[in-house]
Amino acid sequence: IDTTMQPVAVFAGLQLATQPRVRITDDMAITVDADFTTVVNAELVSTSNPRRAVLLGDISVRCCWGQCLFTDLGVSKAGEAYVISFWAPGLVSVVSEPFEVLGPSRIAVSVNPEGGLTTQLLETQPIVRITDERGTLMTECQEQSCHMDSGAVVTAVIKDGTGGLPLAYLQGNQTAVVVDGIANFTDLSVFGAGRGFVEFGYVLVFSHVELYLAEAETFSVKYPPGPRAPIVYAKVLLFGIRRQRFGIPQQQVFRRVIARRATAEEIETTDEEVILLTAEERLNEPADAGAGRRSVANALSGLLRRRRLLADPEGLAVAFHVECATEEEALEVRELLEVMLLLDGELARELALDGLLIEGSLLLEGPTAYSADGQELFQPVTRDNTAGIVGAVVGVLLAIACGFGCYVSWWKARKRALIQSEDEDDLMWAIGVEYPKDDVDAALPWMAEKVLDKENRFVEEALSLRSISSKA
Repeated sequence: IDTTMQPVAVFAGLQLATQPRVRITDDMAITVDADFTTVVNAELVSTSNPRRAVLLGDISVRCCWGQCLFTDLGVSKAGEAYVISFWAPGLVSVVSEPFEVLGPSRIAVSVNPEGGLTTQLLETQPIVRITDERGTLMTECQEQSCHMDSGAVVTAVIKDGTGGLPLAYLQGNQTAVVVDGIANFTDLSVFGAGRGFVEFGYVLVFSHVELYLAEAETFSVKYPPGPRAPIVYAKVLLFGIRRQRFGIPQQQVFRRVIARRATAEEIETTDEEVILLTAEERLNEPADAGAGRRSVANALSGLLRRRRLLADPEGLAVAFHVECATEEEALEVRELLEVMLLLDGELARELALDGLLIEGSLLLEGPTAYSADGQELFQPVTRDNTAGIVGAVVGVLLAIACGFGCYVSWWKARKRALIQSEDEDDLMWAIGVEYPKDDVDAALPWMAEKVLDKENRFVEEALSLRSISSKA
């Protein structure tokens, strides 16, 4: 098969301006004019048809005198380089030269949406336009006439994996009719997942079954502020997880675990009271070494793993707070969370029980309790001094016991060292004799000297009295 006339197109959906023509030839490229039976088929080459356009018209013709004429072929969608293949059973096929089909091909975003409060209309409604492959506005494109098989209506949806999906959804009229090549959306709004979640930005996708998709720029939605209440704030670094894997389902697990650990006998914390504030990837930044040391100190078994995590602190930094009914409840919740967040591996274990797997965690900030007006709360000093009194009494008793023991020891040592005589001057006769029952000869020499000194003084006094008497 050989081509004798190449196809030329004008607009999508219309017949080609120049219809292709082929002939049956022999090995010498001479037309086999005796051929009246061969049926030649035409089809678009798949590699030239990324939009999956359809070749319109009668795609099979019977040859006459070796000539095969196509009369009403057309292409359903615009494109830059379509190629038609012509083939027949038992013959070598041939392809046409690439040709362009004009018409609507793409959707382009003229005005990007801008978010507002959830459930309220977007502050800026999106506007899109229909263009050809070169980006030229297709002004002739209307709802019922746009060189396409279906009506010119554009649909808007939230892109998978963005915003608050799967809990969020788009409200309002999600389809817009094309007028003069432009489609205006007028009442779109986003019902978000909730103020307790971190939504990583919404992306709207605009589509038409026969056109290339278009994505708008990322935007976010806001939530009305919650009631002022005492809170407990904390920030943790989750290892082994990235932002794209911390979607709404994973955040639901995180909130549920925090709420469960912030519940005590008289305190019931719900998931709705756990508010995630931020979730930001942290790559090779220095971590809070103090918090790391506290965590390591609580579990020596995880020392090597903790050192590795501190040396390479990559992960997802998640900040959150827990709303409490009273300041006393906030202080108790702070103590409950502190136990879990400081223990090495405890948060990872709790998350794993609910299906969220991470390698570990590191406490970056808090947990800290705040009052409704933002003042940090501290555990008040109780006026019940019973414990203090009991402690003081125990201390005194211990001191008395210790003093008595020291006194007994000292008294025994004294008895071993000092023994008094029973004379009139209470003279110590012996040192180093525990129970002296002997005479003066058992005393130490220096005590004997004292006795001699006393006798000498007595003799001197007697001599002095005699001298006075003789003079008289």
